[in-house]
Amino acid sequence: TKPQVSVPGTITQEATGPSGAAVAFDVSATDVVTTSLTVTCIDETNRTVVSGDTFPIDTTTVTCSATDAASNTGTAMFDIVVQDTTSPTVNVPGPISVDAEGPRGSVVSFTVSATDAVTANPAVSCVPASGSLFAVGTTSVTCSATDTAGNTGSASFTVTVSYDSIYDIRSATLISRGSTRSFWRVVTGEENLTMSQAHQVCGDVGLDSATGITRYRSGGKRYTDVICVGPASLAR
Repeated sequence: TKPQVSVPGTITQEATGPSGAAVAFDVSATDVVTTSLTVTCIDETNRTVVSGDTFPIDTTTVTCSATDAASNTGTAMFDIVVQDTTSPTVNVPGPISVDAEGPRGSVVSFTVSATDAVTANPAVSCVPASGSLFAVGTTSVTCSATDTAGNTGSASFTVTVSYDSIYDIRSATLISRGSTRSFWRVVTGEENLTMSQAHQVCGDVGLDSATGITRYRSGGKRYTDVICVGPASLAR
């Protein structure tokens, strides 16, 4: 009678590195005659494997056998599945706040990275990308990285662009652009601006000077918009 070899069921384990994962398992054998049996296990390549060995990212079939004193050999098999289902960790900066460089906002650069247990230095892409022109206001940036197993991790942060001004400047919108000059409507939350103050508002958004003021009421409140002129290059 052959020895009875006992092996575990399928073992599934997460990879801890590019080489796979160290996997522990218990095997044993019993026999009606031989009381002390040695169990030997091999993989598909006939490599001897023992508990605690590192197994590659894949499914490995392990065959274990034991031979009694009468040379009867019993065998049993089980699978070790090492998989990569963990997404990369994406590292992004905290919230970024900058002053506007011009009426359209500011070009903002930032550094991001990603780490993964299996894939070394997975590439990170962000929307909007570093070096993009960010409009005045708060923009959410989402960055993601995908490892070689197709797992995708993502993280987000915000970029806030504001005008450095003592006035409540809400936005600057292009009205028209000529060959040398561009004209903009700058919306403010100010109730009443003088022409001198309007010039300062235009300067605060990166434009040259004011050419006019528009006052109006909305929701029972008074507001002032300023018409500003600047270089045509700012409208591109």
